[in-house]
Amino acid sequence: MMAMLRYIDDLCLETTATLLYCVRTSNDIMFERELKQLRSRLRNFRYHVLLSQPDPEWSGPRGHVSREFIENTISGIELQHFFLCGPRPFMDASHAILTGLAVSPKRIMQESFGSPSLSNAQPFPASAGTDAMVELIPSGKTYALRNGQTLLEAADENGVGIPSSCRREQCGICKTKLLAGNVHMDAEEGLDPESRAQGFVLTCVGHADGDVRLDA
Repeated sequence: MMAMLRYIDDLCLETTATLLYCVRTSNDIMFERELKQLRSRLRNFRYHVLLSQPDPEWSGPRGHVSREFIENTISGIELQHFFLCGPRPFMDASHAILTGLAVSPKRIMQESFGSPSLSNAQPFPASAGTDAMVELIPSGKTYALRNGQTLLEAADENGVGIPSSCRREQCGICKTKLLAGNVHMDAEEGLDPESRAQGFVLTCVGHADGDVRLDA
């Protein structure tokens, strides 16, 4: 979550973002100072903290994530995109609340705290990533891929800053448009149908099958 907000801040984007932050006590509020600084710099950023075990002096919302908390902090709920990150019970509860508020499942993305399930992944071709070259347009960089190396790993190794967060195909932040060539992905959960149709690939789990060209 912080990586996304820092990215918005670094690029001075006009992205509208609201963070709903659910923790036990006020001492559990990580990045509190930075969040206040981001709120002062980003005119389209808001955040709301919900404490399940507040001290007597706490004047903000209390309890666990609920329909009421979301409705009171987010407007036009069914038109928003949601990104969930937390323990499985929290994400299950949040997902159920959002679908109950008429949010399309396609607008709900989530990052797993554990390893993602790759049971539906296709077998990784033995030849993929062998002697392959990656060309980046418009940055003009070209570099080689080692056998089995993901596109994101190779980009990091060659100083290319492709935005990323979970690195487990869950969040979709690392998606990059494939301009030429073939890419095999271990899983595609982090890609929405529209991005998939437009030719985007998840670089964190993407392996090149021969030379490829990326929009980066």
